[in-house]
Amino acid sequence: MFRRKVKKTGKVIELTLTESPHPLPAVSWEFPPGEYVLGRNPTCDVVLLDPTVSRLHARIYFSDGEWFIEDLGSTNGTVVDGVEIKGKGPVRLKDGSRVVVGKSVLVVKFK
Repeated sequence: MFRRKVKKTGKVIELTLTESPHPLPAVSWEFPPGEYVLGRNPTCDVVLLDPTVSRLHARIYFSDGEWFIEDLGSTNGTVVDGVEIKGKGPVRLKDGSRVVVGKSVLVVKFK
């Protein structure tokens, strides 16, 4: 898939699903520095059961001491802190960033 080797030291990222079109219990994912794919496909690292999320929607990755997100050409785009990022390349994530994929909302926290 979209995996590449990255340095494994740095901030752990936690993604918490805060809004979803489906009534789901609160869920979160925690990842060490690396590269991860968000989408509807069951092979994704973060699987979102939201029909407005593309199979391979976005990727998050750690590089040069920072976490980034990049839209993977999704149908409905990705919004970070109120800004559409589809077609704009990687965007740096901040602690507390609000990421909208389809109709699902994830909040970023660094540990």
